[in-house]
Amino acid sequence: MIKLLMRLKARFDRKSKGQQPDRLPPAQPADQQESMSRVRENLAWLPVYKEPEPLRFTPRQVRTFLPHPSSETRLPDEPSPGPDDIDQLLSYLPLLYPDGVAIKTYIVKENTYWPDYFPVVEAFYHAVAKDCWCDIDYLNHGAADMLNDDSYMAQANLADIQTLLTYCIRGERFCDGHNGAMIEKGYVLKILRRLAVLRED
Repeated sequence: MIKLLMRLKARFDRKSKGQQPDRLPPAQPADQQESMSRVRENLAWLPVYKEPEPLRFTPRQVRTFLPHPSSETRLPDEPSPGPDDIDQLLSYLPLLYPDGVAIKTYIVKENTYWPDYFPVVEAFYHAVAKDCWCDIDYLNHGAADMLNDDSYMAQANLADIQTLLTYCIRGERFCDGHNGAMIEKGYVLKILRRLAVLRED
């Protein structure tokens, strides 16, 4: 028994001598410590982030898309088309829609990818481009919704006609062929027919 204990003691002594102490992490060089301190100093000079304050502005008054149009949808400072301006647009009704059928509005020439409008179409939109037909807030006034709502079109006022015509002419900026599509799909026909009713009133 004593011999067994002596052998175990000798074996454990050999194992303890073979084990090495844990290594300490190497110390950082002095120049590296100095550079880290400089970084902290530079960061201390950075401004503290602050949440931006909300912008304060007075929204411009705009017309709204009303279920029933009224004269109140026009702003006092907006130019208004006169009888001559209305008659000028109505003169294109039989030219764009002979017998109530839309004409072909453009061709695409060889080796091109954009529409080449016929002179009568260009002349019509040149007349529409007058300031008296312009509505700078036409997107906020729901022009596309008006065109697709026959009940609204049946009671549209002159201010709505401004919005609709501006939508027809401005769309060419974003999509080639838009001006022609407004004529060929009958949207301009609905606008001019409603304008003719307003002219009689």
